[in-house]
Amino acid sequence: MSLKDILSGKGGGGSKDDHWIPLSDLMTGLMLVFLLIAVLYMVQVQRNKTHEIDVIKKSYEAQRTAEAQKNAAQIELEALQKLNKALLEKLKNKEGSISDIAATYDNTKKLLYDDLTKAFGDKIMSWGAEINPQDLSISFKEPDVLFDVGQDSLKPKFQAILDEFFPRYIEILRSQQYTDSIEEVRIEGHTSSTWENANPDDAYIKNMELSQSRTRQTLGYLLSLKSLKAPEIRSWVITHLTANGLSSSKIKKDSSGKEDPVRSQRVEFRVRTNADEKFSDILEKAKNNDASRLQTR
Repeated sequence: MSLKDILSGKGGGGSKDDHWIPLSDLMTGLMLVFLLIAVLYMVQVQRNKTHEIDVIKKSYEAQRTAEAQKNAAQIELEALQKLNKALLEKLKNKEGSISDIAATYDNTKKLLYDDLTKAFGDKIMSWGAEINPQDLSISFKEPDVLFDVGQDSLKPKFQAILDEFFPRYIEILRSQQYTDSIEEVRIEGHTSSTWENANPDDAYIKNMELSQSRTRQTLGYLLSLKSLKAPEIRSWVITHLTANGLSSSKIKKDSSGKEDPVRSQRVEFRVRTNADEKFSDILEKAKNNDASRLQTR
């Protein structure tokens, strides 16, 4: 068969329609495929849209819950502040009871812990420190950051931490809410129980000398800070801040009960309130009242 015959439709034994039937089926199939793809795409778009709506809804609900919790916490905090203010006024006038003193101490501790975590919460871990909610101590617990082994000079990194930490710490403690309750701000130096080539007694004494020297050096550095040079701030700091070396008297232990020498080496800032003094005043007042009643009988 010649090329001319094929082009003219002659030969091959078939008609022109025989060539178009399979082509139409092919086009129909392609249309169905495109239609299926379009349907699947629309379904996926709808799913994505539904997912986005769900995410937005959950985010909105989470935000509302967080705001509600924050508002509730703020209301509770304000109520606690008012209660504490009233209790402090009673104690100031020596009208409070022992239960009032206990409540005041507990409320003050909660409020101060809240303020300390707000002030330092985002930095405390980077400083290698922690805030104890029970006694409000702030412990700097990475020995490599604090001092060289057996030395009392503050390392530059520890100095930089104190530059940032201490002025804000004093600002909180000196605030009207707490200043009347603060009796002492203690810098405490702690060591492990060991000392190279020394028996336990000698090690304790040498570590006592070292811990005391370290806290004195820390105290001296803090007093040199420019931010504490204002007379009213310096006066408050000098009458409240003390340096206390405790050697290995308060070591840290691991889960098995053995001494953890690394965790034992630390510097702590600890607040002591005047609750003990107020307890003594209440007891003295009660004793005098009892004596008066006995005399009138």
